[in-house]
Amino acid sequence: MRNFQNILSSLCYFFAWGGQIAMVILMILTVVNSILGFLWKPIFGTYDLSIFLTAAIVSFLLGYFALNGGDVAVTLIVDKYSLKVKRRIVFIAIAFSAFFALFMTWAIGMYAIDRYRLGDVTTTLGWPIYPLAFIMSFGLFLYFLTYVYEFCDLAKRSEGGKI
Repeated sequence: MRNFQNILSSLCYFFAWGGQIAMVILMILTVVNSILGFLWKPIFGTYDLSIFLTAAIVSFLLGYFALNGGDVAVTLIVDKYSLKVKRRIVFIAIAFSAFFALFMTWAIGMYAIDRYRLGDVTTTLGWPIYPLAFIMSFGLFLYFLTYVYEFCDLAKRSEGGKI
């Protein structure tokens, strides 16, 4: 379990760096495009580039976000229940979230395969769409793995009475 956590943490941190780099590039692109649009002529394909970079930012940071407890759970009603009921609700919520992340991984992966087969490209630059969809699918898969880790960790802690 510890090795799985180390590998998952390393992957999430690595992709978080990629997301941060994409964020900086997107900020620079936006500022330069605005200045050039005001002074002369905007950068060709900025719209396509910003879509690619935004999708990369979101998908790269999902795993890091989930691993560091960035998601918020509203526990206003759940806090009134006993510890046993709380555990069950948390298990169900994590299982549902993991299922949803896995389903989205599969759906976007299938979309990427379809875009590859059809040869779809972006409107301005003519870049293929499928690499972006595969990147998003992989980011969601990391998100799924964080839920698997969280589920296993919670099961291990609840055996000892610590939730």
